[in-house]
Amino acid sequence: MDLQQPYYFVSYARADIERVREFVARLNEQGIRTWIDVDALAPGENWVHSIEVGLENAAGLIVFLSRASVNSTWVHSELSTIIDRAASVFPVLLDDLPAEAIPASLQTILYLDVRDWSRVGEQASRLADAIKRSEAAPTAMHTGLHDNEIAQIATESADAARGGSLPASTTAAPPDSVFVVHGRDRQFLADIEAYLQSINVTPVVLSKMPNANQNSLFQKLLFYAGNTYFAVVLISSDDLGGLDAEFQQYGDRALEYRARQNVVLELGYFYGKLGWDRVFVLYKPAAQTIPRFERPSDLNGVLFDDFDTSGNWQQILHTKLKNAGFPVP
Repeated sequence: MDLQQPYYFVSYARADIERVREFVARLNEQGIRTWIDVDALAPGENWVHSIEVGLENAAGLIVFLSRASVNSTWVHSELSTIIDRAASVFPVLLDDLPAEAIPASLQTILYLDVRDWSRVGEQASRLADAIKRSEAAPTAMHTGLHDNEIAQIATESADAARGGSLPASTTAAPPDSVFVVHGRDRQFLADIEAYLQSINVTPVVLSKMPNANQNSLFQKLLFYAGNTYFAVVLISSDDLGGLDAEFQQYGDRALEYRARQNVVLELGYFYGKLGWDRVFVLYKPAAQTIPRFERPSDLNGVLFDDFDTSGNWQQILHTKLKNAGFPVP
């Protein structure tokens, strides 16, 4: 994409990807250029840098409000970045939401209501018109959909955002699935999947999920993990490694067991995305004590729960899931 031409950054939750893509395609047909990660990121790119560049150079933000997105740290971060730059923000309402769920920064901005998906083409055209008018009147930056025509259509939604009434279904469904990160120990994975299923929790395993037009494995991770509410990370002794200087001096005696590299990467991702309380790390010791297991250096001192035959880990995981809002029996 030519970042010199005006375009609009699309902020959304992964759970809404199908509706978002359809709406964005209709905007594109109206001549509105957009930046959406699943299409803009190419294999080999530094995705963090690319998203930052996409945000920094965007003429504005199109943010899709749904039960999933209002709880997404990504969406809130992208919204904050755009607002800090005083750029235009165009909210699009996908789901019924309580007034208090609308981000405070959007409470005074009229938004487009597309809860009735049968009108998606009409509403996309109206948003395209509003964007074009905001470009023609740059002093109206950050006024979102204050265009008179769209304001009429969005009045009901805007009143609700100020404290009025939205439709009755205002409570998001409780979470019922967790993302499971695993290494090479397939039996370890199978045991965890079986336990989660026994308490009516669906395990989401990346290797078992279909590709959804992603160009890279990491894009696939972002696609399925973007709306994750809880993660279980399985640490097993999959690889051997060590410091080069120690290996040069001691040879194979310097090697220690390590978790697979993708597990360490995804563990850091979920700690950053979800916080400590919604990540459960389960460590399965090797069958032998030598070589020792080397923990990721940033996690020295962090307690991992041990996977063993006593089943204590099940009680701990059950409690953490219940505290996180899962309706586990």
